[in-house]
Amino acid sequence: MSPVRAAKPSLACRLFDGLEPLVDRGAGLLLGEMHGTAESPEFVATAACLALHQGLGVTVALEIPREEQGRIDAYLASGGSADDRSALLSGPFWQAEYQDGRRSRAMLGLLDELRQMRGGRDLKIALIDRAQAPQTSAERDRWMADALARAFNAQPNHFLVSL
Repeated sequence: MSPVRAAKPSLACRLFDGLEPLVDRGAGLLLGEMHGTAESPEFVATAACLALHQGLGVTVALEIPREEQGRIDAYLASGGSADDRSALLSGPFWQAEYQDGRRSRAMLGLLDELRQMRGGRDLKIALIDRAQAPQTSAERDRWMADALARAFNAQPNHFLVSL
């Protein structure tokens, strides 16, 4: 007798005309944005949902310091309670005095959507920034490019979407 597995919750993905041809195993979608928009995190959630709906593994790469990875992973694995959210938001990234839009309600909403759609599916979040201040913006760009390449290489059969 085979073990009984819990059914994965169904996904109700938003539609975005023209997105489907871009979503494929081993493909990457790199998105630039003005920090603080609501539309960019929503688009990332839509792309991730579509890929998961197609049965693909998904890696979402975010411009958040890697030092927050433990809190993000714990939140993804949680039930999303007020205490879970408080634990996520207690990190230095979310509490920093300077708020540049990467710490927006829309980004928190993206993390919550990803938590909800994960439901036993192969979904990972890779954080590609560092808390340490770089010497130059070019150095920071190199850090993030290297982290993005590592995330892509770690899951070569995933669909990767980066914001």
